[in-house]
Parts: sequence; structure tokens; C-alpha cells
Amino acid sequence: MDTPPSDPRQQQTPPMPSSQPMPPSAWPPSPPPDWVPAPPWQPGAPPDWAPAQPQYAPVWANTPPPLAPARTGFWRTDAGLTTIIAAAITVVSILVAVAAWRGSSAVGLASDLDGSYIQQVAMRQQELETITGYVELDTRLLPRYQEHVLAAAQLQAAADKLPAGSADRQLLEVRAQGERAIARVMRPFFIALPAVDAQGIATYDRESILRALEDQDTRLADLQPDRVAADAALTHDQANGFVVVGVILAVGLVLLTIAQVLRGRRRIPFAVSGAVAGLAGGIGLVLVEAVLFHGS
Repeated sequence: MDTPPSDPRQQQTPPMPSSQPMPPSAWPPSPPPDWVPAPPWQPGAPPDWAPAQPQYAPVWANTPPPLAPARTGFWRTDAGLTTIIAAAITVVSILVAVAAWRGSSAVGLASDLDGSYIQQVAMRQQELETITGYVELDTRLLPRYQEHVLAAAQLQAAADKLPAGSADRQLLEVRAQGERAIARVMRPFFIALPAVDAQGIATYDRESILRALEDQDTRLADLQPDRVAADAALTHDQANGFVVVGVILAVGLVLLTIAQVLRGRRRIPFAVSGAVAGLAGGIGLVLVEAVLFHGS
């Protein structure tokens, strides 16, 4: 006859402890010689029944250190610095364009002033030669004029020595009047009349008359090549100043462009250098335009 299946609960139930003492043969084996008893339990320590700590390294031991806190604020973020550099590039580009425009204008004006200087020098030289030619004509005409004026004076002096009403005196006076008439006819041909004394000596101060004619000439007054030459030299200096300013601004623009391409802290030196160059170029542009152009 088959044995009925036993109850599983009865098989899993541990045997009840016996109240009888265990014989020595049932005792557990003695510990190994290197076994050391555990120290007595201290307050605050984990109890004896606490699970043993794992022998492997905890998870946090292999965790990389936390990253540095991100920079905050518009001026300290990489995107904010990129915006600032872009704005600086725009401003410096405008300054470069202004410097190039003003430099080209100064070069053109200097070239026009150089041409005007050469033209005025030629016109002034031509006018001075014309005045000198007039004075030379006077000096050529002077001996003839002197001859008639002196003859008139001598004839009149001889007539004054004769008795009044005499035929010889009248003849001398008529001849003296004729010489004076010829001298009067010649006078309009002089640019500057010579001075005649009582003895009939005509004097003609060539240098004084030449200076007086130059001072009275309105065309010479309008021709001032020295002033034009000074303006041309100043304009050349201004053009050179704009070239120097343009070079400084171009260097600043290159540095700012490099800073715009780079990332991180490497871009800061280029950005600062480019900003300084742009500022220096802007100040130089104002100085060249305001101070040098108007002169001292």
C-alpha cells in the first residue's frame, strides 16, 4: 500500500530545540590558531549581526571630480564674449573704412594742391617777368626822356639870363617849350614816371619801382604759391597719418577676428589686444582729422 504524501509544511519545519545539553562531540570545531576574537562592541558601532561591508571600492570612488561652476553673467559667458567681439569687429571695420576714405581724400587733395602750387609758381613767374619787362622798357626810354628834359632845363636857364623881350630869349624859350612838349609826349609810355629835379636830372629807382609795381599788382596778390605749398605739405602729412591709423586699425581687426575664431581663454589676449588697437586707431583718427588738418 502506497504511503500518502507527507505534508510539505512538516518537511520544512525545523526540529524543535532540545532542552538537553549537547554532548561534546556535537560541539563546533575549534577555531583556527590565527583566529582573533572580535573586540567588544562599542556604542555607536554597527551590531555584530550587521552585514559585512563590501570589499570592492564604492561607486563614488571612481566618480570624476565635479566640474567647476559655470561662469555666469553676460560678460563672463563664452556666448557673451563672442557677441562683444562681433560688435568690436563691426566698429573697427567702420573705422577702417572711414580711415581709408579720408586717406584717399587727403591724397587726392594733396595731389591737387601740388598741381596748383606748380601752376601758381609758373603764373607768378610769368607775371614777375611781365613787370620786369615793363621796368626794362622804362629804363630804355629813360635816356631819351632825360635828354629832352635836360635840354628843356638848359634852354630855359639860358633864356632866363637874357633880357626880357629879346629875340634870342624868345627863341630859347620856344625851343625849351618844344623839348618839354616832347618829354610830355614820352611820359605816358612810362610805367612809373621818373623824378626830375630843377636842373633837369631824371632819376629812376629801378628796385623801388619794381617792388611798388609788384605790390600794386592784383594778380600777384591772388597768387600765393607759398601758402599753397604749406597746405600741400600739411595735407601730405594728414594722408600719411591716415595711412598709419589704417594700419593700426587693420591690425586690431585681424586680432579681433582671431579672437572670434578661437574659444575659451585663448581668445582673451587676442580680444584685448584687438580692442586696444581699435581704440588707439580711433583716437588717432580723431587727432589726425581735427588737430593735424586744422594746423596749429
